[in-house]
Amino acid sequence: MAGEAPVRLMALLLGAVFGLSAPGFDQWYLAWFALVPLLGLCISAGEPWQAGVRGWYFFMGYDLVYMHWYLSIREEILAGAFSSFPLFMKSSFWLMMSAWQALFASIFCCVLKALPLTGGWLPERSRLDGRFCFPSFVAVPLLWLLIDRMCNSPALLGVPWTALEYSQYKQLAILQSASIFGGAGLASSIILANLALLGVIGFGSPSLRPLSYRSASSLWLNTALAAVFLVSVFCFGNWRLESELASSPAKRTLIVSAVQSGVYPGNVDADYGAQYRAHERLSSASPAGSVCVWPEWSFPVVFSIARKFVQDTARVPAGRDQSWIIGCVDRDRESREFNSICAMDRKMGLAPVPYHKRYLVPFGEFTPDWVRHTPLGFLLYGPEGKFENSVADRSTVVFPMSDVAVGPLLCFECLMPGLSVDNVRGGAQLLVDCSYTGWFEKSILGDQMLAQCAMRAAENHRSFVFATTLGPSAIIDSTGRILRRSPREEPSLIEAEVPVESDITPFTRFSF
Repeated sequence: MAGEAPVRLMALLLGAVFGLSAPGFDQWYLAWFALVPLLGLCISAGEPWQAGVRGWYFFMGYDLVYMHWYLSIREEILAGAFSSFPLFMKSSFWLMMSAWQALFASIFCCVLKALPLTGGWLPERSRLDGRFCFPSFVAVPLLWLLIDRMCNSPALLGVPWTALEYSQYKQLAILQSASIFGGAGLASSIILANLALLGVIGFGSPSLRPLSYRSASSLWLNTALAAVFLVSVFCFGNWRLESELASSPAKRTLIVSAVQSGVYPGNVDADYGAQYRAHERLSSASPAGSVCVWPEWSFPVVFSIARKFVQDTARVPAGRDQSWIIGCVDRDRESREFNSICAMDRKMGLAPVPYHKRYLVPFGEFTPDWVRHTPLGFLLYGPEGKFENSVADRSTVVFPMSDVAVGPLLCFECLMPGLSVDNVRGGAQLLVDCSYTGWFEKSILGDQMLAQCAMRAAENHRSFVFATTLGPSAIIDSTGRILRRSPREEPSLIEAEVPVESDITPFTRFSF
């Protein structure tokens, strides 16, 4: 065990280096080879649990670097006893969430060691004991997808924030493959590249026997096939980008814009009226015929209660020949409150049905039952148990506006591929995300949300408008290219002309 300490420390440091591939640091190339040490450490471990521990240290380093934006939580939002020790509390959140996410990845490492594997694409019988061995080039990427899908559930506090594929959001040629197999398939390609490289580096090593080949010719044949697949991903992306460029003159286009006030309204006694007025002034500069997207919580009324006021307000964009998509709140007959979006069309007026948020952030918007009904709930929330109780809807809403069908998302919903897929299957030609970014000071959090939006755009071949309170807001075309990006914490209006797409990609059609 004493000999394991240096190995685990090395895994932690190597994971931290790998974390630099995260959006915001943008060392995207690391993703294609920096997992090699992890795979080697797992395969060479004595037991599966030992591989799991090594994997936990590696991904702890990775997550600490990737999610260091937890340290930028605004002190004003820390309530009660938390407010007395802001640095301690922010550091605690950072460490706990990194450790929790690393735990899921360590399960992958544990199972990886336990599986009987062989190098390459085809299964074979072990030369030692004759047992069936799974082909690593197929089994390991699939294992990664399975563990990620099973563990990263909101009910388990799993949030797939640090997914491998987001490192490639600026590599447009690589990003296009997401239209076929999604971001998850791109992550599998990254795993495959690292496996193939490890097979070459470790050929003949006794400690890496589970990934070994029967001969050098087998090694080079399997590696060459992996290289052909990876090169084809890049070639497909270049072909798709060239096709988009060639077909762009024939496409219908639309001017879209995003407004951000650039002002933090405060957590207590927030002046949302001032926020509304700031966004209304900014939107006046949006061109006629455009669709203007406002951030989350930028309309200071409850939709169902103040419906007459909302209908009257809808005359403002109509008078400017604009359409507005606005973050608001709503309440049902049971007084349950929803985080919502409403649409005001320049020709048809107010859309009768608002969108209610479907994905809620654990602890930020709801308290999981396994916390609420255990001593942990008492520890976190005290004897009065004032749990977070926002309600999630399950309905997909697409706004059929006069110029374009809009699929709305709120805040971190850009993180969940299935929500965008539901919108596009429901007829959405444009995706929008209204987000409130006042919880955090300047950090790489915004870059990481942009990466998620770009991935959703490429997966579904839909342009995407990301409107935030403090920035960065962005307009992304249907290939995932970021056309416009606003500065942080400054009043801004950004606009761009984007294509209006109606095709359905293989990923949109077949994903589940």
